[in-house]
Amino acid sequence: MAKIKERKDEYYLKKYHLTEEELAGYKKQKEEIGDPDIIIEDLIPSKMVLSLSNSEKIRYLTKLRKQIITVLYLIEEQNKEPENPDKNPDGYIESLLFDLNGANLLFENDLTEIMIKLYGVKQNYKNTEYSIVRKQILETRRMADDLLATLKGVDQEKK
Repeated sequence: MAKIKERKDEYYLKKYHLTEEELAGYKKQKEEIGDPDIIIEDLIPSKMVLSLSNSEKIRYLTKLRKQIITVLYLIEEQNKEPENPDKNPDGYIESLLFDLNGANLLFENDLTEIMIKLYGVKQNYKNTEYSIVRKQILETRRMADDLLATLKGVDQEKK
């Protein structure tokens, strides 16, 4: 049986979002175990794999801001052409909520308020005055902006 080779430090730092100190701890733990078949990857708890770095979160939120505004445009278009199925925002909002549900786990539930607000928009936009719907969508985008600003602030502190 072929011996498993240990990967380079950069691999663990990037894939598992480890700090240098955490990686050193896993190396020490591996050394203490003394089993040549154990690699660092075996020692890292699986929960650490399901996370996003701040830069990945920033990238996601930047995209999300645009998607939230797209909801507003789709609702505006449907108001102009209510019988046109191509202008129906329901499928787009459902898809966005589906994605947000998964992303919320990776964001440690920081997206919950955004999900709730978008769900409310989806359920009520047809029977609510447009100005109220617009306000709710813009407030949803502001929530994403606030989270984005917080993450960017954290990123700036690290540099």
